[in-house]
This record gives sequence, C-alpha cells and structure tokens, in this order.
Amino acid sequence: MSDQAKIPKSPLEDVFVVDNDVHIEETPGLMAKYFEPPFDDAVRSYEKSYRYRDTSGFMPGMKLGDIFRNSPASKHAKRPDLTNGENTERELKKYHVDVGLLFGENALKIPILQSVEYANAFASAYNDYLIDRFLDQSDALMGAIAVAPHDPHAAAEEIDRVANEKQMKAIFLPIGGLDRTYGHSTYRPIWEVASEHSLPIVFHSVGVDFPEFPFNMHKLPYLTRHTLAHELSLIVNCMHIVNEGIPVLYPKLKFVFLEAGLSWMPMTAYRLDREYMQHREQAPLLEKRPSEYIDEFYVGTHPIEVPENPAELAVLLEQVNGENTAVFATDIPHHDWDDAGAIQSIPVSKEVKEKIWGLNAKKLYNI
Repeated sequence: MSDQAKIPKSPLEDVFVVDNDVHIEETPGLMAKYFEPPFDDAVRSYEKSYRYRDTSGFMPGMKLGDIFRNSPASKHAKRPDLTNGENTERELKKYHVDVGLLFGENALKIPILQSVEYANAFASAYNDYLIDRFLDQSDALMGAIAVAPHDPHAAAEEIDRVANEKQMKAIFLPIGGLDRTYGHSTYRPIWEVASEHSLPIVFHSVGVDFPEFPFNMHKLPYLTRHTLAHELSLIVNCMHIVNEGIPVLYPKLKFVFLEAGLSWMPMTAYRLDREYMQHREQAPLLEKRPSEYIDEFYVGTHPIEVPENPAELAVLLEQVNGENTAVFATDIPHHDWDDAGAIQSIPVSKEVKEKIWGLNAKKLYNI
C-alpha cells in the first residue's frame, strides 16, 4: 500500500468550504505606499523605529513583534506569512478551504484612532493594500471593505470608491473601542450605500482596553477580559441595531457577527424579546419580535463552544437558526483558531454541516 493511500481522507475534500475569518497582516512598511500624504511618510517612519512608544502611532496596541515578525532574522517568526495573496491562498489550501474572507489585524482597532483624518486614511490605505497584494493575486480570496466609523459620510464615500472591485464582497465594521454603537442614526449613510451595493455588513469583534463600554475592563484578568470583550461588543451592537429598527429601515441589508462563537446570540434574542414585551414603545419601528430579526442575522462559528456533550452544540445551532445562518470561521492564524473538526463533531446531518462549511456563505456573499 502506498503512503498516499494510508492518509485518511479529509471530510472537506469534496465539500465547498468558505472560511469567513482569515487574518492577514498589514504592517507599516507594507502599508506606507498606500497612504496619501502627509500620512505616508509618518507611517513609513514607524517601520524603521525601534522605540516601543512609536509603534502605537500606526495603531494603538501594536507591538514590535507585529512589525518585524516576517523579517528573516525575526525571533517572532512563529506564524505563517500572510502578507500577500499567494501565501494566504496556499495556507488556506492546507485546510481544504476553497474561499477565504480577509480581515486585517490592525484594522480591527480603527475605532480607537483619535484623528478622524488618519482613521479615514488608514481605512483607504488598507483597502488599496488588500486589493493590490491579495485580491488581485488570488481568485480564492474575498475582501471586506474597511471603514472608519468616526465619519459615516466619509465611510460611505470609501465604500462607493471600492465597492465595484469584483472580489469585495462585504463591508467590515470594526467594533473595538467604538464610541457610538452602530444603532445610532449617524451611521445611516453607511446603511444606505451598503444597500445600494447589496453588500453585507460584517461586525468583527476584538478584545481591547478602552474607556468606553464594553471595553473598560482593564483591571480584569486576561481570561475574563478576553471572554467578555468579544461577546459583549457584539451583544450591545446587535441589540442596538435591532432596537433602532435598522433591519426594518433597510430590509435588504444582511448582517454578520464574527468572533464570539454562537452562545451569545440566543441569550441576546431571549432577553431582548422579554424586554420588548414590556417596553414596545422603546422600539416603535419593529414589526415583529426582536428574536425574529436576529434569526436572520448570520453568525460565525469561531470560537466554537466546547461542551462536554457535543449534542448541546446541535441544540445551540437550532437556537440561532444555524442551519441557515451559521458560517464556518477559523480565525487563522491566531493561536485559538478552529479547524474543520469543530463542525464535523456536531451531531447534525451532513447537509447541515455542508451549509455551515460553505453553502450559507456562498448565498450570503453571492459567490
């Protein structure tokens, strides 16, 4: 028997798989040429700096290891080099992923930036970097348009600028350190242009320390902080957009919530239903229970819950309408990424698994 014949067949070899959360790297040296003056020179200087305080000028919380990880002599070269489309596609193929939706590492923290002008410049530079170094190199990769929430009108213009790029399939709204949550009326220019281009809205959470709720948890242990920050940031934004009737005002919009697993969503729906029954005057635009809108929201599987009894995951999927709305996500290359086994072990039908692995995303992003 040949060595090849001994290798067990992956359950994904004959399945269409979309990874809805792949993290690429965008460092100052790689990004500088995509910035317009005067920010290009400033960003370029961060790549050359070895003073730890300087790196936060590019993006708060960035570490020197993030900048120099891909240097041949780097002590930080522990993760795959996801700085171009060719490398990224090759990495995904190892795990039988056919299509990957890309998100930046530093772009997750755009809301923290204090300068509105720099935040807008960062989003634009990131989108050009994404197109040039990734999407133009591989048909297996999809982009999500990053915008700065500081200035919704500028965000709408940025969406208009790149929405017709064929592999831009969504709009990426970062949540980390957000001031006004996304139910606020100031964000309507974003909803309007997203509806015009039929692009889904993707909310991606991140764990940060910040004065604004729900990130003001700097005195908590990392285990607690990391557990709460992702879930709470999605919960508060999910509740707010439903409360303010955004799905009613923009019925064609599709919403996606990434990187907090599944279990936060039924709790959100149950609690919001209860409050709605007592305070309907607080949500006058709603035409049905909040849970019925939430049932139509898409949710990424990562980080998948790990109950002792896998049957509990099947119940959880049913609670979030997961057969139709759950989308597979690995979070590659982060330390806590999930592989296909996270879905394979759930006691649901092969058809349901195939929808989660790729068919739900195929419909969502019109692949």
